[in-house]
Amino acid sequence: MLDKLLSAWSLCVHKRFFVVIALFVVCFSQTTAQTARFRAQIDPLRQLGWRNPNAPAGTDPTLPRSRWWRYADLTADGNLAVMGSLAPAIDPADNVTKRTGAFIFDISNPDAPVLKAQYGIGQHFLEAVIVGKRAYFGSGSGSQTGVHIVDLTNPSNPVLLGTVTAANANGYNRVHEIFVDGDFLYENLDSLSTPIIKVINIKNPANPVFVRDIVPMEVRWIHGMFVKNGRMFTSGWGNESANPDVPGLVEIFDITKIGTENARPLGSIATGINTHSIWTSEDGNYMYVCRELFDGQLRVYDIRNVSNPLLVKVITAGDLGINAFTPHNPVVKGNRLFVAWYQAGTIVFDITNPADPKRIATYDTYLPEFNAEAAKKETGNLKLQGIDLVCGGERLSALLPNSYDGNWTGYATLGTDKVVLSDMNSGFYIIDFEPNHVADFDSDGKSDLSTWNEDSGIWTFENSSSGVTNQIGFGQKFDNPIAQDYDGDGKTDVAVTRTNQSQPTDNSLVWYILNSRDNGYRVDQFGLKQDIPVRGDFDGDGRADLAVFRPSEGVWYIQQSTLGFRAEQWGVNGDLPVPGDFDGDGKTDIAVVRKENGFRYWYILQSSDGKYRFEQFGIADNESTVLADFDGDQKTDLGVRRINPNDGQGTFYILNSSNNNLTVFQFGTNEDAVAASDFDGDNKADIAVYRTTTNVWYGLKSTTGEFFVKQATVRGIPVPATHHLTR
Repeated sequence: MLDKLLSAWSLCVHKRFFVVIALFVVCFSQTTAQTARFRAQIDPLRQLGWRNPNAPAGTDPTLPRSRWWRYADLTADGNLAVMGSLAPAIDPADNVTKRTGAFIFDISNPDAPVLKAQYGIGQHFLEAVIVGKRAYFGSGSGSQTGVHIVDLTNPSNPVLLGTVTAANANGYNRVHEIFVDGDFLYENLDSLSTPIIKVINIKNPANPVFVRDIVPMEVRWIHGMFVKNGRMFTSGWGNESANPDVPGLVEIFDITKIGTENARPLGSIATGINTHSIWTSEDGNYMYVCRELFDGQLRVYDIRNVSNPLLVKVITAGDLGINAFTPHNPVVKGNRLFVAWYQAGTIVFDITNPADPKRIATYDTYLPEFNAEAAKKETGNLKLQGIDLVCGGERLSALLPNSYDGNWTGYATLGTDKVVLSDMNSGFYIIDFEPNHVADFDSDGKSDLSTWNEDSGIWTFENSSSGVTNQIGFGQKFDNPIAQDYDGDGKTDVAVTRTNQSQPTDNSLVWYILNSRDNGYRVDQFGLKQDIPVRGDFDGDGRADLAVFRPSEGVWYIQQSTLGFRAEQWGVNGDLPVPGDFDGDGKTDIAVVRKENGFRYWYILQSSDGKYRFEQFGIADNESTVLADFDGDQKTDLGVRRINPNDGQGTFYILNSSNNNLTVFQFGTNEDAVAASDFDGDNKADIAVYRTTTNVWYGLKSTTGEFFVKQATVRGIPVPATHHLTR
């Protein structure tokens, strides 16, 4: 059969430019990988029983409500993390409303972090920084007690070592941001009244010593500071009320001798008003600047010539297609840039090319409280229900936020698999941003060759990490295999759905799941016999959700593992479900394919902004859908496999989301099941098929172009192919 496989070509089409490349041909299957994995979340105030003083009567006062902004900055080092606070709350100890201090977490087990202590009850610690076993809590306008330097050798019993105040170290009593570098602490005022930065020697925390002021050219206020490799970068706020606007300045200083000499100016850039925060690439050659204003801006500067910085890229919420107010804080780890973007969560960019960040992942912590009356005012007579595809219009969630809420900080210096986030309402999170692959039973970042035998219920998978073949008996004849990562541990869990074949009157659909985390057995009744089970992580928490599509009604029913039950009318009778992450925000999008007039029409409801996308791609007959990320941009590409009715040869048509190029692969035959998956771990789906007549895998690795053939040990349904069952 290899003569059939090796006789085809790949064709790439872009506008009128054609490139024909001779290569092996192969047939594809879907790989919709999760781009972020939820590990843990703690809402400290709710855990400790603090209550919202403004909670409406009759509601749970421990729950976050709209605009009860409770949490602020967050950093981590080693096995500890610290988080600041915002709004007051009611202390359960005495029922008095007071400031809530700061929170200390043990993150030695990132899947089960522990809240170890609440420090400084009564204090307003907007800023929280940790270096080693020492924390620095900056007091904001709500308490004005300067910077507390706290020993966390025993995190359950934090010990105050000293404070930095106006009285004892010529510091600020109201502190907005802190940066600690070696023996020096840099701080700014929590007020728009001065741009001066204080430098304090904290080598002896019990006796902090004022060193000097840094007086920038910025006329109004410095919002924050970033220090790396002997350079300080300041975020100048500018004066948005001036006429014309006085732009904010980013100023760069040499501070290598700050203990004995003044900071030496190296250069400055007029970045615009409301310049909020800065981070640089690891080598210091590029600078990433967040501007905090409506629609926001992430600006990229080439600072290799620090006296003449060059603006090379501007990215806005509109450019990303996200529904969020503004970016807040950037952090760089290796070749990844993490930006906390309020209502859109933390967005991860690949900065392998540091001048051109590419979004590759998102985790959204924002859990908005739906207000039907407010939505009704915004949308007139629009019914507050799912919108049928024939209705058109924008979704309620597409209304652009106009204020702060959601994700405050995404702090990634511990590694991409242990990123800590703070949300203004829901608290502390740990997220793994390493990609989670389809049919990856050993969590090594590669899909495993795996099958499920429908007669015996035996799952067989060859672990790519060890080459060892394992088997698990789970399921029975007439079950539907639906393996995904349901427990969020980065490993695919075996699972099936089942209907009662012997009782025609029993219309229920039952899910059976074996969690890899603890080998726990889970049974859930969700959906009806006539429903189509669908795959995906619809709320972006890193755990697969129970979900079905009811074709007779065009309605999706989803039991989201974090956000709860959701019902969405999206489609009409006869449509085919094709869920995938088409917008790259880390959440599975609801989507259907409709066959009309000899063609396939794709209707996609984007979770990032609530808007829908329409595409005509493919023909109605002799095709099946193919859903995977073939170009590695973390977005599901539109794809179909077409079988030639004359010779049985298969051809794949893929519309790459990164550049809208059409890629055509002739590969495989009508005997094959599409089984594309990332077998080589490069975050691109590899062309692969499983020949059902001979139980042989054929594939082409995207990294090297290597062609591979593998005989399956047991006959069965290929697990990667179960992600491509829509016809």
